[in-house]
Amino acid sequence: MKANKIISLISAIMIASHLFAESNDVSGKDKIKYFGDLIIRADETVDGDVIVMQGDLRVKGVINGDAVVSFGNAFIDSGAIVNGDVVALRGWITLDENAVVTGQIVEKRLFDISMEDDDFHGKRSLSIRAACEDESKNKKCDEEADVDARIGYNKVDGFFLGLKLPKAVGRRFSAFPRIALHGFFGYSFANDHWQFYGEMDKWFFEENRLELGLEAHEFTDTDDDWIIGNEENSLAAFFLHEDFRDYFYRRGFGAHISQELGDRMRLKIKYLADDYNIAENQAEWALFGGDKVFRPNFAFMGENANIWPGMMRSILSTADVKLCRGDLLMSGSVEYADSDDLGGDFNFTRYIFEMKGFFDLSRYEALDFRLKLGNSDRHLPPQKTFVLGGISTLRGFKHKEFFGRQMALLNVEYRLFSKRKPSHLWLLKLFQVGLFADVGSTQPDIFRDFDAKDYKSDLGLALMQEDGDVRLDIARRTDTGKKPWIVTFRIKQAF
Repeated sequence: MKANKIISLISAIMIASHLFAESNDVSGKDKIKYFGDLIIRADETVDGDVIVMQGDLRVKGVINGDAVVSFGNAFIDSGAIVNGDVVALRGWITLDENAVVTGQIVEKRLFDISMEDDDFHGKRSLSIRAACEDESKNKKCDEEADVDARIGYNKVDGFFLGLKLPKAVGRRFSAFPRIALHGFFGYSFANDHWQFYGEMDKWFFEENRLELGLEAHEFTDTDDDWIIGNEENSLAAFFLHEDFRDYFYRRGFGAHISQELGDRMRLKIKYLADDYNIAENQAEWALFGGDKVFRPNFAFMGENANIWPGMMRSILSTADVKLCRGDLLMSGSVEYADSDDLGGDFNFTRYIFEMKGFFDLSRYEALDFRLKLGNSDRHLPPQKTFVLGGISTLRGFKHKEFFGRQMALLNVEYRLFSKRKPSHLWLLKLFQVGLFADVGSTQPDIFRDFDAKDYKSDLGLALMQEDGDVRLDIARRTDTGKKPWIVTFRIKQAF
């Protein structure tokens, strides 16, 4: 991945070096377009680099050099040849299967790079698809995808060891066109349990892809992935004796149909037939933590609380929309379970809406936010209940201090970058600094009758390592002066 970063930097420098060129279209053998779209015709050959700013590039002919697009998209059509790299800074690349690109294909948002990238210190990029999971047009992504080890540690499974087959790998080695097998399998030692998730997908059309899929699964599941991921939670459980997720066993099968509309929208409907069972804590070891013990599953709801076991038959509809060239992502879901219509033991409809934005305000500062809303028409089973409090939610309050059948949450963070800094701000020589505020509620009828008293809030300061991967959140709840401070150490962004 270092090569991608270097290419992005070089491309940015190439663009900057031409900003003061006298001609708007041609400079030597290079072809440059500063504003508007540019088309390289089928009978045209460019012996040099092609650079487009504030517009789209469509290549039908030959480019004997690199093709670089900033604040626009690149379309490499059938029969086109690019003897170099194709780079889109703050844009997308569409590559026809009959086009030829001899170099690398790199999509980057110069000030919107994943915080795992060492060379950039802005915000993470937003994508409807997970990296290297579903990028049929990205050859580089397919080449880099491989079978991965799946390793974890939690209070139910203890150590989990397994293998994961990403979708890009399953597609690459499939004996049938446009069919991919993907998933994972492994063994959890504390509960002596083999686990697996397997899915087979068949898709039609490269543009506006239509996909059909079948899945079968049996594994330890959680509804808390949006709060903390498996990697970070495993490290917290292993080293600090803290497991921030609640678990249950889920076994069953499903089928889905999904439709993509361009590169910015995806609609999906899935039918799930699952058996839910209670998962008890089976592991208690941790490297540090003294006499601490793991919280029982769903203990936040009261003593001896746990999930409702039984058969759940549900229909899950989801929609994802990417706007503002990837700076804004909106997603929504509706999950419907009804014993009369679908069978099973559960009856509810759960709605979730989420909007995330990551925007640069200047060379030195950015504003990130998340709005998450949840609602249901009936009382939810514990495994589907909305929760707030603690990491990633209301950071000035106890973990999962609030729960209910409705939820409203707003997270806002203002950040100052470390390397892109004025020299007189001495603190930024050591850290990225963030000022954040959280507001949320799980009180009933919060969408019908607004009352500020129903909402809890906190303010805080975040000190982040240079690359943004490690951060210290210092949060203060605003409703009391009694033990108002909570300090949290994270190795990932809050949201």
